[in-house]
Amino acid sequence: MKRFIQVCIVVATCIALSTGVAFAGGSYSNRPGPFCAQMTSANEVPPTISNTTGRAFVAVRFPTSQSTIPSSLDFKVSISRGVGLAQMHLHCAPVGVRGPVVVFFAGRHDGGVNVPFGQWVRGNVDSQSISSTGTGITAPVTCNDPTGQPTGAVIATISDLVEQIQAGNIYAEAHDRQFPTGVIRDQLQQCRNFHDYNDDDDDD
Repeated sequence: MKRFIQVCIVVATCIALSTGVAFAGGSYSNRPGPFCAQMTSANEVPPTISNTTGRAFVAVRFPTSQSTIPSSLDFKVSISRGVGLAQMHLHCAPVGVRGPVVVFFAGRHDGGVNVPFGQWVRGNVDSQSISSTGTGITAPVTCNDPTGQPTGAVIATISDLVEQIQAGNIYAEAHDRQFPTGVIRDQLQQCRNFHDYNDDDDDD
């Protein structure tokens, strides 16, 4: 068992070295991420009544091993008991406040997608993905402040987005046909342990 854990750590470190992805506790522990969110209906504003839950993982990618400015985010979203899922985004606002979309992870699925258990979507977003509309037209997004007003930070690049994740102002949210304004959400925060970004509940 000890050897297996050691191998896992070595593999994670090798991935970070070869791809420029920041993993907590590895050679790039001074870099931000990875970040996780445990999405539930109780976190919604206001709370929803739904059995759907979800987990979002976001890794920060750098163009080279020497780079200090992030270039993109790798993401993966797993869902349990998802019915009629329509969209998945990152939004910008603190806990308890609704905020604008910053990047799209999934959608729009007008007919809804059912995900009983496992991975829903994964991919990569960069600064060209920043938009509150999902139309493919890049545009800076102004975050909502604690009062819900659009007077917060302006996100125009992935670097800006990572900064706001670290500040606790970015939440992951899934939307479905029953709750189009959001069915589950949670603020992104530093992943606590290796299991958070080594999911064994999907088809990786």
